[in-house]
Amino acid sequence: MNKKESIAEFHTRHGREYPRTGQFNVYNRGEFSCDSTSLPPNRRDFYKISMITAGTGILSYADKAIKIDKPSITFFNPLIPYSWEPTSKDQAGYFCLFTEDFISQNLKSESLSQFSLFKAGGDHLFFPAKEKC
Repeated sequence: MNKKESIAEFHTRHGREYPRTGQFNVYNRGEFSCDSTSLPPNRRDFYKISMITAGTGILSYADKAIKIDKPSITFFNPLIPYSWEPTSKDQAGYFCLFTEDFISQNLKSESLSQFSLFKAGGDHLFFPAKEKC
């Protein structure tokens, strides 16, 4: 497998400059070329939480390929390789990116990757009830 994609490389892939401000950044999916930029299967050196409110695509991680065609929330960590292939032009929602530097010392006593939302082999994809979106 390729080396881990850095957070700066992720920004470059999307035609954006990495702001290097703050340790936790939130982005609008519609303004970040999520409709036209595929993410190849790879590990990243950062954590990502994504909320898709509109749009479709194929999310692949571990040994799963899942068609996303309704609102969803995903949680990824540097241990899990994943990919995204958009299948619609209208992509809406938000995602946040953060590195291990964002995590407080209290949380670092146990690696964030061991929390159930980020744990390897755990559930990382959720489909909230329509009335919750």
